[in-house]
Amino acid sequence: MGEKTALTNLGARRESREHPAVGSSDVSGLSRRNLNRRSEWSQACVRILHIRDFASVARNLADAQTALGHRARVMARRERIVEAPDVVLPAAMDPIRAQLAIVRHQADLRAADVLHIHGGISRTELVWPFLRRAFPQKVFVVQLHGSDARTGMGLHHLAVADRVFCSTPDLVRFVPGSEWLPNPVSVPAQPSGIPPGKAVVGHFPTRRAIKGTPLILDAFRGLGATSQSNPEPGLTRLENETAVLLVVEDQPHARALEIMDRCALVIDQVNDLGIYSMVAVEGMARGKVVFSSFDPGLYPFPLPIVRLSPESLGPILEKWLQEPAPWTARGREGRDFVERVHRAERVAGQTLRAYYRSLGREKLLGAELKRYWKARGPGYRGEFIPGTERIERAAFGEKVLIDALRGLEFRSYVEVGCGFGRIMKRVVDAFAPDAVGVDLSLDQLQEAREYVPTAAGRLAAAIAERLPLRDQSADLVLASEVLMHLDPEQVATAIHEMTRVTRRYIVSVDWYEDFMVGEQVIHNFVHDYPALYAREGLSVRHVPVGGFTLHSMFIAERR
Repeated sequence: MGEKTALTNLGARRESREHPAVGSSDVSGLSRRNLNRRSEWSQACVRILHIRDFASVARNLADAQTALGHRARVMARRERIVEAPDVVLPAAMDPIRAQLAIVRHQADLRAADVLHIHGGISRTELVWPFLRRAFPQKVFVVQLHGSDARTGMGLHHLAVADRVFCSTPDLVRFVPGSEWLPNPVSVPAQPSGIPPGKAVVGHFPTRRAIKGTPLILDAFRGLGATSQSNPEPGLTRLENETAVLLVVEDQPHARALEIMDRCALVIDQVNDLGIYSMVAVEGMARGKVVFSSFDPGLYPFPLPIVRLSPESLGPILEKWLQEPAPWTARGREGRDFVERVHRAERVAGQTLRAYYRSLGREKLLGAELKRYWKARGPGYRGEFIPGTERIERAAFGEKVLIDALRGLEFRSYVEVGCGFGRIMKRVVDAFAPDAVGVDLSLDQLQEAREYVPTAAGRLAAAIAERLPLRDQSADLVLASEVLMHLDPEQVATAIHEMTRVTRRYIVSVDWYEDFMVGEQVIHNFVHDYPALYAREGLSVRHVPVGGFTLHSMFIAERR
């Protein structure tokens, strides 16, 4: 593809006049150094440190956040009934020494982008205001789990928090502006469902008085339980002619779930709190019929839980034990509900969206985005420092891209946002196509002429929304980490332009997490790329890049 047919010099000259270079001080008064550092979240994973754990909520969240491509760890005491933390804190000690134990893990605290504190903050926990001052760039999140909010003991120093989550909806009233975060749970691929044989009813209290265990035992005795035994430590068994009740206490989490799998029905709790607990969630995830006392007015949707009260416990339990026909259907409804509301990856997405929003309160749009990138252009190549994680991440992404391009047939290509030629050099060396590059930064184009000398005469200053190229003038149009820096109006125009220019393929690589579609973090956007390409009549394949990055590749093709 010749230079004259590919480029219009007028377009290049017009672009440089309309978008003159500016200094970093022109970008809304924001620190370019801070913008660069904080926007790294959209280039790589978020590093999260969960501090303390209750009912394995922190562990489940951390595992799900890691599965979504981030790096999450748990710092907590080692306890028998929850899974082991990644960073172990000493056993119970006085408040001062407990805080010092946290501060001693300086390397873990410094490495985290987010400190997610479980259990609220008590009056004496001055470590959190101290850390807030020490790490102003970090995002601080506090998650309330129950008595910490209801008693007020965990509601101190919340000014340090960028976000406050509540594990149950009743807690939101104690902290205006807080957000309900459903308890996360791993949904088994194959639920144990309703086992055959004599019905087993499970009850898994952490504290008998709060969970209504005495009421449940009395109700089962009222149904004719004739024997009670303790077949193993932490397990109480009552039996009548139609069913067995197992009260499971102080068991490791994995062992408790093994016992739950043997149950057909699960009694969560009987009290006046108005909520269902983590036991109900895990029971529904396994396809069990779940009973609990809850206030339907607290929830924004109907619940597939059998509602009961201290007065109705006995009659309702008796009715369900006598009529097993609907058990399987109710268990299926509960599992579907957990998939929609409590699935760990979905809840993790909610937390990550909140982290990003806390980070990215400053937003650049329109011409401001162009000024930012022009200001960053002269030093952009210098940001790729040998031996750093960014270089490793870039090299990994380049390899994935080159491997994908081997499956496409192209002799000519245009790179939109070619920068200093980092990707162009790899493509030219691997495939030797006729190459054209466009970028809005004159400084980066000058560096590209030196970095990729074979393309020196085929580089032009232009913006993605107005390409100085003829219709269908290249087999392939490539944009790597470009579309994510355009606002929604700009990206739609840019993809329309790229579609106009390509004869066959468009390949774009950008930050993409499906739960973030429509969101912006400073100068980074997550767009609905499949929908944007479909709007242009193109077929599209989504290829997650993986490895060190949150990026995805979209390969669009003319039908």
